[in-house]
Amino acid sequence: MDDRKKRLRERLLATFRLEAGEHLQTWRRLLAGPEHGPEAAEHLFRTVHTLKGASRSVGLADIEQLCQQVEGRLSALRGTGDGLDADLLTALEDAAARVSDLLAQALEAGPGNAEPKPQEAAGPAANGKPVPAPAEREAPEEKSRSERGAADPQGDQRIVRVLADELDGLLHATEEFLPLVAGGAERVAQIRTHAQALSACRRLVAHAALGSTEIGARLDEQLAELERQAGKMRRDAISQSRALAQAYAQVAEQGHRIRVVPAWTVIEQIPRAAEELARSLGKTVSVRAAGLDIEMDRRILEALKDPLLHAVRNAVDHGIETDERRLEAGKGLPAKVTIAFRRTDDGRIEARVEDDGAGIDPEAVRKAAARARLASAERLELLDPDQALQLVFRSGLSTSPVVSQISGHGLGLAILRDRVEDLKGDVHLESEFGRGTRLTIAVPASIAIFRVLQVQVQGRSFGLPAEGVAGAFRTGVEGLRQTGDGLSVQWGEGSLPVVPLAEVLGLQGDGKDSDHPVRQIVAITAADRRLGLLVDAVEGETEVLFKPLRPPLRRLRHISGAGMRGAGDLLPVLRPSDLVRSWLAGDLSRSGLPGPVAPRRLAALVVDDSATTRVMEQHLLEAAGYDVHLAADGVEALEVLRSRKIDFVISDIDMPRLDGFELTRRIRAEPQLADLPVILVTALEGRADREAGMQAGANAYVTKSDFDQTRLLDIVGRLV
Repeated sequence: MDDRKKRLRERLLATFRLEAGEHLQTWRRLLAGPEHGPEAAEHLFRTVHTLKGASRSVGLADIEQLCQQVEGRLSALRGTGDGLDADLLTALEDAAARVSDLLAQALEAGPGNAEPKPQEAAGPAANGKPVPAPAEREAPEEKSRSERGAADPQGDQRIVRVLADELDGLLHATEEFLPLVAGGAERVAQIRTHAQALSACRRLVAHAALGSTEIGARLDEQLAELERQAGKMRRDAISQSRALAQAYAQVAEQGHRIRVVPAWTVIEQIPRAAEELARSLGKTVSVRAAGLDIEMDRRILEALKDPLLHAVRNAVDHGIETDERRLEAGKGLPAKVTIAFRRTDDGRIEARVEDDGAGIDPEAVRKAAARARLASAERLELLDPDQALQLVFRSGLSTSPVVSQISGHGLGLAILRDRVEDLKGDVHLESEFGRGTRLTIAVPASIAIFRVLQVQVQGRSFGLPAEGVAGAFRTGVEGLRQTGDGLSVQWGEGSLPVVPLAEVLGLQGDGKDSDHPVRQIVAITAADRRLGLLVDAVEGETEVLFKPLRPPLRRLRHISGAGMRGAGDLLPVLRPSDLVRSWLAGDLSRSGLPGPVAPRRLAALVVDDSATTRVMEQHLLEAAGYDVHLAADGVEALEVLRSRKIDFVISDIDMPRLDGFELTRRIRAEPQLADLPVILVTALEGRADREAGMQAGANAYVTKSDFDQTRLLDIVGRLV
């Protein structure tokens, strides 16, 4: 082991020694206390569970296995209302002593024998039941820097445990000094300008006072003294500015080292959660994580956790087929889902979630977009497969035939995109129908300080994130071409659509620059599209301290936050993806996409053999503005469908004469009814029933245990 890794292991083990000591102290305190009821047993269970995880992190398998066995015995008490009896207390005291001995042996052995390593295929048995194998991941090289101690010259560790929020507050306060550091150079430049002005005044006074030597000499003397003072101020300002910059650089570097953590510290629980979901769905899935030793800002990593968790759950739920269908398609088991991190050439962090499942059918996306009224069917047919795929990021669009707690609402990927864009990142989806899907998220490694291109529009300055700018150039008025979809300009090897930034932002101006022969254009990239922005001036790149929006301005259109510049003033930072989407909305409208659909009274058919359920759903839908027709079973439902114009069907499954499954199949078999949205609302919650609903052709499957009126109306609104 090289010196660097050895030092890291020493720090990691020192941190564990402190944490394990605290857990053992709690363990013994609970055993020695007067109360040994269910609450004490639960508290001890959590303590042992945490110690087990910490032991795993440093590769102390003996302690981990012993904690696993204790955890298994305590787990058997959960939910029974039983506490710790005398025999169990004795066993737990012996286990605590054994853990203490093992800890002392490990610390005496040194860090070379406490190196984190990949977990085994299966853990020890708990209550006779084997512990499921955790998801495969690469062995991490080092623990979070925020958990490392600082070594003194003798090699001893000095470790102080600080709440993460308090540490973040301290580091955030440190960042506030950045404008002062940047402002120092501006103040030096200002003093230099004043000194030069004084020199110019001295020369003018000397020239004008030739006939009055006494006055001229006096003014010259006073101006000379001011020049000397200005020179001293300039030298002092330079010295202070350099010292402040150096001190800030040192503090910022230390803060960066504390805040930067390996990806595995936050992401390592996702594979296990995904495999548990797969088991609940009856699917055989292996989730692998790679590149988790890459380090990045903990704030970004924590903000990425939910989007990545959703992406992995989406892959397991939507992407991976059932075992039977995989085998029918000639695919092996288990299905594979991979989470991989890597650092890109431009210094950003890229996270990929990839599966070898069924992929996404662009045609299904087009149909879902048409049902959600995102565009006309004719316009959607003009989109190429990749453009159609990107529609899944639109709110309200879902290709899932089943609406459940996990999926089918059409909101997850839209929220994922918003979260990523809030981090100044971007997201892209690739899929090959029948082969699999890849979701790529790219974010900056740090969010505190970043570069923006400063532009001016209607006398106001705005910032565009540098990573979202593809280029900036000038063109003559004759270079702008008017097309049916708006303005465009030749750029590179292709045509770049152009829109005035003032128009997108809704700014009103005086029109003074409208006849200017030269136009400034900034090309931005977002949502896999490029767009040229007409601006009044490009003021150059600058580094800003970014301040995200706070409530109630959490999601302000076009604005992602404010950048604090050197002088302390704030620069609104634009969100390129919002600008592109605003343009696309107008562009698609001009190209045939409808605006908001004119409201009309739609007709619903409620099918249920329970009169109470029929009346309840009828009142709910009528209150929402729908005309409602009723049927007691599938036979009556078909009679209504063949005699009236119905826009959607809400049906029970378990009914006499013709059940909901068969009713759905009959609807799909009749050409004039084949595209009719069908929502199954049922008490049948088994996986086989859900799959039967999907195979029959239902658009949504809602279990009555999850039934919620607002939710049902949301589903109806999405489908019709």
